[in-house]
Amino acid sequence: MKIPMRIPASCLCSLLMALVLFVAVHPCVAQKTETKTDADGWKTETDYDKDGHLVEKRQYDEDGRLIRKTVSETTVTGGRIDKIYDKDDLVLSKRYDKAGQLIYEEMPMPWGSMQSDFTPAGAKETRYYDQKGNLLARTKYITDTSGKHGWVNSIYYDDGKTVKSHIIWDFNGNHSWVTYDQKGTPINMKKAEQSHWSEFNEKTKQWDPCPAPEFPTFGILPLSTSPTGEPANQPENEKAKNNPPPPPAKGEPPKTSGGDDAIDPEILEGLNKSVGPQSGKKIEDEMHQDKLKKEKEEKEKKEKNPDKPQGSRPVPPPTVATTVGIVVPARGSGMISGIVTTEPESYKGVPGLQVITGSVLLQTTADGKPALQNLLVDIGRGLTRPANEAITFLTGSQTQLSLIPAGHPEQSVPLRLNFQPRLPTPSGNGITTSPACFPGNISAVHGMGSFSGDSTKMVVLFGDQRITPVAANEDGFFFKVPADAPQGAAKLVFVDQSSQGWLAGATQVSVMTLHTGVAQPVLHKGQRTEGMVTLQAEGIPAEAWQGRVGADPELVDLAAIRKSAPGFEPPREGQPGTIFLAIQNLSPEIISIAGFKGTTQVYSLSRHSLPFNTRLGIHATRGGSFNINVIAQPFLAPARFQEFRRGSRFELGH
Repeated sequence: MKIPMRIPASCLCSLLMALVLFVAVHPCVAQKTETKTDADGWKTETDYDKDGHLVEKRQYDEDGRLIRKTVSETTVTGGRIDKIYDKDDLVLSKRYDKAGQLIYEEMPMPWGSMQSDFTPAGAKETRYYDQKGNLLARTKYITDTSGKHGWVNSIYYDDGKTVKSHIIWDFNGNHSWVTYDQKGTPINMKKAEQSHWSEFNEKTKQWDPCPAPEFPTFGILPLSTSPTGEPANQPENEKAKNNPPPPPAKGEPPKTSGGDDAIDPEILEGLNKSVGPQSGKKIEDEMHQDKLKKEKEEKEKKEKNPDKPQGSRPVPPPTVATTVGIVVPARGSGMISGIVTTEPESYKGVPGLQVITGSVLLQTTADGKPALQNLLVDIGRGLTRPANEAITFLTGSQTQLSLIPAGHPEQSVPLRLNFQPRLPTPSGNGITTSPACFPGNISAVHGMGSFSGDSTKMVVLFGDQRITPVAANEDGFFFKVPADAPQGAAKLVFVDQSSQGWLAGATQVSVMTLHTGVAQPVLHKGQRTEGMVTLQAEGIPAEAWQGRVGADPELVDLAAIRKSAPGFEPPREGQPGTIFLAIQNLSPEIISIAGFKGTTQVYSLSRHSLPFNTRLGIHATRGGSFNINVIAQPFLAPARFQEFRRGSRFELGH
């Protein structure tokens, strides 16, 4: 028996609407799956529906473990919602309109959530909520027609409605800050123009100079989360990928960077015999300190409680726009290491380094200097590194890194790195370095394919000081000679853990010193004074003056030397080594120097010409201050390291 069923029209409409919404928003069944595997063995699977729309994307490491998953849903309006998961944890939701424009973003946070709205014109509003849904702060970001950024930040009282303060950053980088009482009355006003702060005086109605204020916290993310919404804590499998353990010797258990990473005893024994037990023990102590530091950091991460009361969040210091540079090798592929610096100019002009700069807002220390502590570097694959530590990453021919002020992903500064092909190196050269260097200058160690490229695995001693490599690749590393290195012979020792096993080396280099000075730096017309140039270079071994002499092409720009001293030619094969020294008169319109033919005097100093000392007779043809520049560059045979290797077997090198 059939019983007719009547459904009210209103219910039918509701059911139809629910069905439409379910079909429109629920992920479609995949009709097509694409699989791609990169050079590092990481696999990406991407599912598409019958119309070619993204359904789901999964990323696996080389061991087949799921690292990241993106689930895409189509909305009623033809847009898209992407939900990004780190394993099983939702870390970011993004909503796009039907044109593919990002319009909304939500990021769960330990203290609540962060929600952002976007407009096609480039404006953005971000709201910060606590775990109860109370509004903590609101930031509006605006971009003008020239691409300059500005924003207004509003911080609220506990009721989530009353504004506590407004902080404004205009398109020219100037600040203003107004605080209010709970009735909405302004109680304090400060502003900054060209980083100079002043405070409005209610009595005089004037702006009085004042110290830079400490801004209240807003939108500063816990250190356990990166500002892009991706986990800043590196997954264990990613750590293993970027820090592969060396292969164990036969009969030995494998050693990993997370376990027993003490130096190989036979490597240590070789160093002790080569450079003495003091340096060997220094290397061992430094590696032990590295291990203790890692253990302490891991312990602090586990003990850290991000769910702090609202009132206990730290107050960040003022910020200042700063030119920041990433320094990495100019050549190489595979593993690469570098640094971030607030003094990028000091690394430019070294052919073997590339220095990429960008302007970012940095928090300042108590003395007003910009600091890197609150800056992150996005190295790709959603991974970030603290900018005040060495950055290490795998690279191809091109890599883009990004500088991100913590808590402000909208201020991310992308920087493109372009790596040149590796230089051909004759086989059998071993591991070498320049036999002579100056305090504070960049030097390098070379060994084709011998190194890990990971500077965090290296321990380097110059004399009795531990130094951190400036940059590294699989063919060697660059370092800065300590500024206080004493003149004379110095031991250079390193230990590295490469994919081929343990590698250590020891050699001796000479620290040269160049002293210049003038008796009177400012002269009247017709006055005379004396200048002095002294070069000391004791400790350079005799073999450095013979053999394959020349300058390291990774350190010396020969074209620049020829430009500063036209006619100079470095020693040819078979000729003895030399130290090039040029004294340049940079103020020929003010002074003349006795004996100079033109503005530059060039010397080619032999082994027997050292120490070098000359006095300059300076005559003022006009009144004023003047500049004299001195360039010194050795053209010598490279110093070779005594090598100690431990891979499948222990080897004592040259």
